[in-house]
Amino acid sequence: MTEEVVRGRTWPLHLRRALTWLFFGAVATFIVLRLGAVDWAEVAVSLRAYDAATLAGAAGLTLTGHAAAACYDLLARHYVGHTLPAPRTFAINFIAYAFSLNLGALIGGWGFRVRLYARHALRGGDIARIIVLAVVTNWSGFVLLTGAMLVLAPPQLPPPWPAGIVGTRLVGAVLLAAVAAYLWLCLTGPRRGWRLRVRGVELPVPTLRMAALQLLLSVTSWLMIVLTMLWLMPPELTFARLLAVVFVASMVGAATHVPGSVGVLEGTVLLLLGDELGDARVLAAVLAFRAVYYLMPFAVAAAGYAALEAGARRRG
Repeated sequence: MTEEVVRGRTWPLHLRRALTWLFFGAVATFIVLRLGAVDWAEVAVSLRAYDAATLAGAAGLTLTGHAAAACYDLLARHYVGHTLPAPRTFAINFIAYAFSLNLGALIGGWGFRVRLYARHALRGGDIARIIVLAVVTNWSGFVLLTGAMLVLAPPQLPPPWPAGIVGTRLVGAVLLAAVAAYLWLCLTGPRRGWRLRVRGVELPVPTLRMAALQLLLSVTSWLMIVLTMLWLMPPELTFARLLAVVFVASMVGAATHVPGSVGVLEGTVLLLLGDELGDARVLAAVLAFRAVYYLMPFAVAAAGYAALEAGARRRG
């Protein structure tokens, strides 16, 4: 292959990467400028206004959401067929999910699962299948919720979004079709012995029952994220409006790969809701949400990880 052909194939890739970095650089600049204009003294006043009952309610929603997400690997336990006890599997998934939220999917969702499952003598192929199934489970509910929102209550998304209401509903219909296609695959695939290959990992197609449980757990997890934030937001904010904001913030966070979406979550929500509800109130709610949904479970997960590592060392 000549050097000219190689250059001809690679320059569009470099251009796309440059445009992507330019776009996210512009987004980051807007976020930093918006955060810099916030009256932080007023934010502190809003944070101190939360009473114990409000924080306890947010903690209860957080516990429900993390418990639903921690069940992903219980499905994978049945799917893979390993014999690690269910409570230990639940604990590993809880730790991995909390670390993933705060440190990013590569470190938390992947790294800590590999570390902890390998400590319990699971084979590499089984660990890879557990991770892939957990990723599919997590995003299946997000796709279902987002598709339903875009079809039934299409929001007014910010100017970079190119589609109008009709286009937004069309995107939602495509997402719902993707979920329907996955359910059809799980209905027909197991009977025909179909297998999937994801990044070199071979997987038998899950059953329809397992797919339904995947959607149930994932939808519950994502709903608890939205409801916890809504619980801490000003009362005039509607669920549908916040669901759209969480959809945008999740997409920006996933695209930028910032660990824990630190600054990205706060800045995106502030850009979308600050003018409507007031910068200080919105930012105080997001900071309280991060403390309750991200940092508190992270502290519990860190203690749990230390306990599992100590137990593994005692077992030799």
